[in-house]
Amino acid sequence: MVVRDSGSNRDRRSVSVEVDQRWTVSQLATSIQAVCMGYGFAWLPEGHIREELQSGLLKQLPLQAGSMREAPLYLILANADCPGPGVKRLADIISESVQPDNFTG
Repeated sequence: MVVRDSGSNRDRRSVSVEVDQRWTVSQLATSIQAVCMGYGFAWLPEGHIREELQSGLLKQLPLQAGSMREAPLYLILANADCPGPGVKRLADIISESVQPDNFTG
């Protein structure tokens, strides 16, 4: 299952998954539902399928390589010397949520 890129600058020729048969859906929820029904497999964010994993409805595929996907995340403050209280709090929330101890693997 592949979720369609809905960005306005998407490259319609790019393919993120090279397989013989692929279903492209518009929403992550549709992909999760299709995978739960046994129609295929997908890279799904663990936070969105935690209950399904705990109940055994979904299982992580035992891959020999590439079982974890990583995405670099950069936090850049336009004025790092003097951020406002809202910006500082948001930066703190983002920083806390991406700490290694907040992930399971």
